[in-house]
Amino acid sequence: MDIYTRDPLWLELSIAAHMDLEILVSTTYEMEGERLGILRLFSRFEAIRQLGRSLRDDETNRGVLRNADALIRRNAKTPKEGLVFTKQFPGHGSFTGRIVSIEVVDDEKVFKVVYDDDDDEEELGEGEIMGLLNVYGDGLHQRVIDAILPAFDYLENRLTGQCQEQFDCTHSYAICRVLRLFDPSYVSEHEATIDSASVRELALVVPLAMERGGGLLTDLERDLPLLLAAAQGFTADHGSVDDFTESVLGWYKNHSGEVGAWAEASLIVFSFTPSSAAAERVFSLLKELFGSNQDMALADYIQGSMMVRYNGTKRGTSF
Repeated sequence: MDIYTRDPLWLELSIAAHMDLEILVSTTYEMEGERLGILRLFSRFEAIRQLGRSLRDDETNRGVLRNADALIRRNAKTPKEGLVFTKQFPGHGSFTGRIVSIEVVDDEKVFKVVYDDDDDEEELGEGEIMGLLNVYGDGLHQRVIDAILPAFDYLENRLTGQCQEQFDCTHSYAICRVLRLFDPSYVSEHEATIDSASVRELALVVPLAMERGGGLLTDLERDLPLLLAAAQGFTADHGSVDDFTESVLGWYKNHSGEVGAWAEASLIVFSFTPSSAAAERVFSLLKELFGSNQDMALADYIQGSMMVRYNGTKRGTSF
C-alpha cells in the first residue's frame, strides 16, 4: 500500500517489467511440457542470456524493456498530480518530491510539490519540472535494470558453474546443446559445421553412450552423412513448441528408413523432458486413479489404465 499510495509509477513499472520479461515465463512453461522442448532448450536459454547481456550494456539496454521504457517516457512527457521525482539540493542531498497541484498563473503552469522527507513545499515552473522528470526517468530506468539483473546473474552462474556444486547445470546445459543434432532443421542450417566430432559429443548423453555398449554412438557417426542428406532444406517453426514438435516428428516418420541409426537414437532422445514436471503429472494421475485399497493391483492393469487416461488427456488437449 505504501508503494501504491506514495509511488504508483514504480508499481506500474514493476508490472511492465514482468511483461517485458515474458520469455522467462514462456520458457519455464515450455520446460514443463511433454513435447520436444528439449531440442529447443539450448537456443531458448541462449536468447535469455543474450537478453541479460543487453540489459547489462548501457549502449543497448534502452528499448529492451519496451513497456517499462514507454511508461518512463510517458511520465516525463506528461507531468500530472501524484507524479514522483528526485531533486538534488546542494549540501543537503537528494530528496523525493511529489506534484500535489498544478495551477495556471499568467498563462504559465506552476507546479506545487511536496518533499516527502520533511514535508517542505516548493513551486516550480514547467521547464524545471520537466528537467527533474527527465533526470528521474533516467534514474528509474537504471533502477528497473538493477532490480532485474540479479535474476540473470543467478541463471548465468548456474549455467557456467559459478555456484555451489549441487546447483551446477553445466553438464545438463551441454546435453541440451549436443541434442540439437536431432533437430533436422538445425542440421539443415548448420550442415557445414556438423562433423564426426559433433557426433562424438553425444557421449555426454549417458543413455546414448550406454546403448549397445557404445555401439549406437559408433553407428551414429557412421550414418551422419545419411542424416545430413535427408535434412537438407528442412525448416520448422521454432516459435511454437507444438508446431515444432509435430513438424520434427513428421520428418522422422517420413525419413526413418533413410537416416540409419539416427532413427533408433531419436526414440531415446525424444523421451527426454527438460524438467520433472511431466513425470510428476504421471504420479498425480496414478494417485487419482488408484487409492490405498488398490495397492495390490496388477502392474499391467495399472499400466493400461494410466496409458488410457494419460493419452486420452493429451488427445483432448490436441484439438
